[in-house]
Amino acid sequence: MAENQERAENKKLNNIINSSCYSNIITMQTRSQTTRAEFEVNIDFDEASRLWNSNKKKIKNGCYEYVCGKQLQNGEFCKKKTKNSPFCFVHKNKM
Repeated sequence: MAENQERAENKKLNNIINSSCYSNIITMQTRSQTTRAEFEVNIDFDEASRLWNSNKKKIKNGCYEYVCGKQLQNGEFCKKKTKNSPFCFVHKNKM
């Protein structure tokens, strides 16, 4: 008799699970399960380093100080130190 009751309860549960209100369950994907767009990364680190160092002068202990960097008439760049300005005292007023 107990086995028949168990079978009847299991049948009821299966009917509930398979009913229309539970059959439309949406499964969600976590971030690790979703696909991401991949981008091509092409960085020229030599050029980036050269450009980063273009307005700096290397000093001791791996430190740098900013320099003016204004292009001179002879084509070279000014190497004078700057103070609270992007240009040195000579080129600051010529802008």
